[in-house]
Amino acid sequence: MFIASIFRPSAPRKPPKYSDKRRWFEILAVFITGALKYLFMDWLELRAFYIISACLIWMVYILRRFQAEKQILTDWGFQKDGFTTTLLFSAPVGLLIIPGLFFTDISKNMSWNIIPVMALYPFWGSFSNL
Repeated sequence: MFIASIFRPSAPRKPPKYSDKRRWFEILAVFITGALKYLFMDWLELRAFYIISACLIWMVYILRRFQAEKQILTDWGFQKDGFTTTLLFSAPVGLLIIPGLFFTDISKNMSWNIIPVMALYPFWGSFSNL
């Protein structure tokens, strides 16, 4: 029963109605963000500047979209359905794997920024309806 509840499909929703201009703007903005990563982080070595700027710009954009359209987060795939189930299912696995990485040879080649990624990934996945 517990495992079956993890894989239950979410309720069907009507597709959001947004203009093609906005969609192309968002796709272009994501592409530009990725391109600027190579400029600022790889060539100019301004890592902190790029990361802080990109995070702030995207957070402001998401908050403004949310204020204008309360349904936008659900349309983007963020939802509360299954959060508790996913957390109960993934937390024990994460609590075993993450400390185990530090006692293996993997930790010698591992960058520190993998830790926040591993910590936040289950939360991102639990809000996604894909």
